[in-house]
Amino acid sequence: MKIHHASVVILLLALLPASSAHRAPQAQAGQCAHLRLNELLPRPAEIDWNHDCQQSISDQWVELYNPDDAPCDAGGWSLARGQPGAAPAYTIPTGTLLDGHGYVVLYSNSQFSLHISSGELWLWGPGGEEGCQYFASRPDCSISRLDSGPVWDLNGEAPPSPGQANGSVHEWPAAGGCTPTPDPATATSVHEWPAVGVQVSVDAHTSPLPALPRR
Repeated sequence: MKIHHASVVILLLALLPASSAHRAPQAQAGQCAHLRLNELLPRPAEIDWNHDCQQSISDQWVELYNPDDAPCDAGGWSLARGQPGAAPAYTIPTGTLLDGHGYVVLYSNSQFSLHISSGELWLWGPGGEEGCQYFASRPDCSISRLDSGPVWDLNGEAPPSPGQANGSVHEWPAAGGCTPTPDPATATSVHEWPAVGVQVSVDAHTSPLPALPRR
């Protein structure tokens, strides 16, 4: 672990490869070859992150990012609070589509949730696996990847940015009450864990993260 006075960062336990592909319509999206953990918020407190006008554990969220140019289907990838194969695991259903350099935000419910204070989260699928550990998470602060690389900020210095490039949001939403649902023209989030068989399309309208190195 490397510690600075301004932030605390950790290395990813594993790193997925990345590649570029010809951009194609989302309707023709194949399974995601590469998918990355990008940001997570394990300890919601006073902010209505999932736009249901309540503050509860269901405001936990995990953001995934497609580093490739082509749209893809995240179906078949899995999340777990332990190493790959650990239970309980959540398998993302077919039809959860991300545009090239797009994001999907999954909010917790009875199917899956995060450890609130300290824990680990793993993502695995056809393109590989990766995980991150976090410790003493702060209320309404996210844990996010820095510069799309293998280092994470645990200190939550930047406001959380679900559905957007990390560091692109400059203030926290207001505490209490209802957080407005993003404009459909610019929204990139899914507001609940997708049900099996439901088609979910996610378009990126934010600046893409820098390209990841090939492995």
